[in-house]
Amino acid sequence: MGKRGRTGKFFSAAKQRSWESRQSSYEERIGAKGSGTENVYTPRDGFWDEDFTEGEDSTFANGVEAGDALLNYLLSLHVSGKLSAKSLCVVSWYASRAGSLGDVKNFAFRPSAPTGHFQRHVDSALGVNMKHEMSWRYRVDIPGHHKHDVSRTVHESLVTLPHEALHKEISADPSILSRIDSMELPPLYWQHELVKKSSEVVVPLAIYLDGVPTQNRDGALEFWVYNLLTYKRVLCAVLRKSHLCKCGCGGWDSIHAIWCMLRWSLTSMLHGVVPSERHDSADWKPSDEGRSILAGAAVGYNAIVLQTKGVDGIR
Repeated sequence: MGKRGRTGKFFSAAKQRSWESRQSSYEERIGAKGSGTENVYTPRDGFWDEDFTEGEDSTFANGVEAGDALLNYLLSLHVSGKLSAKSLCVVSWYASRAGSLGDVKNFAFRPSAPTGHFQRHVDSALGVNMKHEMSWRYRVDIPGHHKHDVSRTVHESLVTLPHEALHKEISADPSILSRIDSMELPPLYWQHELVKKSSEVVVPLAIYLDGVPTQNRDGALEFWVYNLLTYKRVLCAVLRKSHLCKCGCGGWDSIHAIWCMLRWSLTSMLHGVVPSERHDSADWKPSDEGRSILAGAAVGYNAIVLQTKGVDGIR
């Protein structure tokens, strides 16, 4: 016998979607407009140092702030694939020679240099290998309003998946799992149904959100996940205040996309398996080749969220 859905229609139990394929679109709402519940999840007053909906406006910036604004714009174009490393370095070269202040001078490189030298210079200035990072980082589509967009658009954001970070840590030191016996964990952990029933070690985790200022007119919302056995923390995602959605949702549309990714990743650890599909049920992307090969594999442990910090800043 089928089950009755919210609309009153019957659907077969065999067609029910798993925890991986539940609706996770940023368009999903807790309540319809006019119901009084559409703005349940919005940042509280005071979460940011200034009004949440005010975006960055560097139009009339001067000095170092103007130079940093130029560099941020060039880097955003480069990361999104719209500006080559050579163009970034050449623009920075002439900008610094024209008197531009700030860190833009660190990316300046002579225009006559061989082609392959530009990307290495950008990586050196950033302190990371961008080509390597972009080849494996998970990508999440974030709706928002960027300064140079005429309307709300969707931009790809690179994130670190909690289940991959935890697996990497445990693979490097399997003895982490044996620490559970010597840890003084709160009763809440031992009373958890999964801890009582699972034959595998259950790793306790914590989620931490932090709003930090980055510039005079901007800030960032950071999403962290802690391993409470080692107290190692992993920065999973960062959202710029000035890039959050301004459709009237209070930035929730942008934040919701990250929450959907985190729910998907954390739920996979709850089940002790590698996810068998992307968080949004879309096709695997080229950067997900390794993930698609391991899809559905057991990892040999489980994990639960035992503690949250800073989440009360978003209700």
